[in-house]
Amino acid sequence: MEENRRALIKIEYENSIPAKDLANYFISLNNEFKAFVKENKYNDIISDELEIKEIRQGSIEIYPFVEYVAAALPIFDQAQIFIDFINGVVTFLNLLKKDDSNIDCSQKKLANYSGINGVNISGDNNKVNYMVVSVNNPDDVKKIATITNAESKIIEKNIRKHLKNTKTVEETSKKAAMFYWNSAKFDLSKPSNYKGICKEISNETYNVTFANDEIEHFMTGESHLGKSWQYLNYIVDIEMLNGKKKPYYKITKVYENQTFYESDDNE
Repeated sequence: MEENRRALIKIEYENSIPAKDLANYFISLNNEFKAFVKENKYNDIISDELEIKEIRQGSIEIYPFVEYVAAALPIFDQAQIFIDFINGVVTFLNLLKKDDSNIDCSQKKLANYSGINGVNISGDNNKVNYMVVSVNNPDDVKKIATITNAESKIIEKNIRKHLKNTKTVEETSKKAAMFYWNSAKFDLSKPSNYKGICKEISNETYNVTFANDEIEHFMTGESHLGKSWQYLNYIVDIEMLNGKKKPYYKITKVYENQTFYESDDNE
């Protein structure tokens, strides 16, 4: 394998960068690299842990470096993998410059990009260069993008807006908890848009998914005790999870023989 180029991230700063911002940058970048490796199924090819190869005075130059799985060495171009990764980072940073309410991403990804963006916020002349350099000729540089301090302030503002619009909860689970459908808000025009309440976790209504088709059929496709399934109480094992835009419940087990009907006082 002839490796004649490599990806480079160069952070240029005028005075200083707060230690926590620099630490957050490295952690967030590594988190995104882990996601990139998993998404592209590179786990059997390279390690998903980034290493810093060089820091120079006046700027920080990051040559992402990871270990190969030995058998993959002749097949994969390490430099191209990192170039693809950096191109993905730059693409999303550019997307975050826009005031676009339709950006669809997780709370975790937004938090990671807040960390990646943070090294630019502290100084008016700070900037981050994403580039490709020749191994044999360091002066041969192809710049992928430069994110300036002014652009970073816009990005941070938009990240905060999207984080505010993305509700999150502390993920948790309960065993043998009571659950019931929020029938007052159940939308018969969208029968798969199930919403329910588990008061041991929250008094609020959340969308519901199921661990398997059998649970879903029992809780949404069958009548029990002479009543429609919407009006029954169920004993379930349940998880509260964070989705891309809002939290949701996942029911992992239903205790079928403990299903019951709780009548209203006015009946």
